[in-house]
Amino acid sequence: MKFKSGDSVLVCSGSDRGKTGKILSVLNKSSKVIVEGVNVKKIHQKSNSNQQGGILSVEKPIDISNVSHFINGKPAKTKWVFEGDKKVLVFKLDGKKVRKK
Repeated sequence: MKFKSGDSVLVCSGSDRGKTGKILSVLNKSSKVIVEGVNVKKIHQKSNSNQQGGILSVEKPIDISNVSHFINGKPAKTKWVFEGDKKVLVFKLDGKKVRKK
């Protein structure tokens, strides 16, 4: 998978198009990611003996196909390159390393 938590991404489509943020978590089974500050929805929580009730803002998952890595605010394609025995994710535009696997 090309995305990991902590990667900076740009939202390419949907109601939050053009927003950027860091990935908080990746849901591999459903191919979705949760991005900080993107796709924020309000949920109404009932009070418990442990918690106070109220309206909470929560980031909901968005599909992996709607996000991409970015350089200077522009979406960038990536590819896997082998350096010796290690696999490295590299931007196609300038060859800059994103991270090692």
